[in-house]
Amino acid sequence: MARLELEALAKINLSLEVLARRPDGYHEVRMLMAAVSLADSLTFEEAADLSLECDREGLDCGESNLVLRAARALHAALGRRPGARIRLRKRIPIGGGLAGGSADAAAALKGLNALWGGGLDAGRLEELGAALGSDIPFCLRGGWAIATGRGEALRGVEPRGPLHLVLANPGFEVSTAWVYGALSIPAGRSGDRSAATYEALARGDAQALDLAAINDLEPVAMARHPEIAALKRSLMERGALVSRMSGSGPTVWGLFPLKETAAAAAAALRVAGIWAEAVQSA
Repeated sequence: MARLELEALAKINLSLEVLARRPDGYHEVRMLMAAVSLADSLTFEEAADLSLECDREGLDCGESNLVLRAARALHAALGRRPGARIRLRKRIPIGGGLAGGSADAAAALKGLNALWGGGLDAGRLEELGAALGSDIPFCLRGGWAIATGRGEALRGVEPRGPLHLVLANPGFEVSTAWVYGALSIPAGRSGDRSAATYEALARGDAQALDLAAINDLEPVAMARHPEIAALKRSLMERGALVSRMSGSGPTVWGLFPLKETAAAAAAALRVAGIWAEAVQSA
């Protein structure tokens, strides 16, 4: 019986600019994104029917799960309905602003395309992914990219790094729809902050990075959830050069100068009862 296993890498937003509200209900954004080493894992085995098993209590593994939705989209694209038994081992925080669901869906598209001998190329898989979620095309590519449109239009950029980071999560979810709905579009801003963030990282200039890196969703989320600001302070107190919220939150990242200082900071946060992981950009 054919079987394969894939990792689904989390991603962080090193910058997230919200530029305008679109007629289709989405927002026009510009973001610098990077895949990181924190990952879920998915195994795929041939089977008569399609099924999904998850190891995380409370995670809906029914038809609304993006993994099964991706499988159904691939069914339709291939014009046939092969089966598979999918097992999801979840390590990325749910609803944490790290694109965990999108990463899992991207792995499902890749894995099932291979398992079923679908033969679809990367561009076609990205088209299928974009119809399901804005982050899925990036999760299919990995690496680093500047994203525009609603997040699905990607321009790959050379990785800067590896970056040594700590991810910290306060243990609750934040609704992406709520954050965007509560946002007032920033007015009067000039310049491309995502490009400036990338350039600061390329120079290793932490001061310029702190000035350039922005997440327009962060103030909205922090106003309701002060725990996010507390996590940022905790990371800075433990040696982070810069700290920001990722995506719509509530996970926060901190950039550290060394792998060892990142590991020590993550360990200290875990002792304090906070979910924290030291990771590297991938």
